[in-house]
Amino acid sequence: MNVGAARGRGLVLTLASVLLAGAAPLLYVATLDVPFLRRSGVLLFGVLVLALACVARARAMQAPLSRIAVVLVFVTTLAAAWFFFVRQRLPSDSCPAVGSPAPSVVATVHDGSSFDLDQARRSGPILLVFYRGFW
Repeated sequence: MNVGAARGRGLVLTLASVLLAGAAPLLYVATLDVPFLRRSGVLLFGVLVLALACVARARAMQAPLSRIAVVLVFVTTLAAAWFFFVRQRLPSDSCPAVGSPAPSVVATVHDGSSFDLDQARRSGPILLVFYRGFW
């Protein structure tokens, strides 16, 4: 294979790696309705690994712009990992202590009626159960 063809192939790999790195977060957002993909991030990190492999191969071919692509793909991967593993954690100090009274609240129920926590407390003991929005 001649040098020009190798560099051209390397440039294609470089562009593919940048496109994959840019598409990975968008694919993650597009698949938030799929619980397994939302929880595991397998699609997000799979696409980012593919982008890293493409840019590594392009770098080995000494493709033009591959140094810039390495930085872009690496920064995107770090940002995705930070967001997925650090940013989405629940803060540990925001939980109320066990047995502490719940604050007064009036909430709208699924059928449109309202629920007053103080009024419910006056009628007897109650149990509050909270569910996270994403699992």
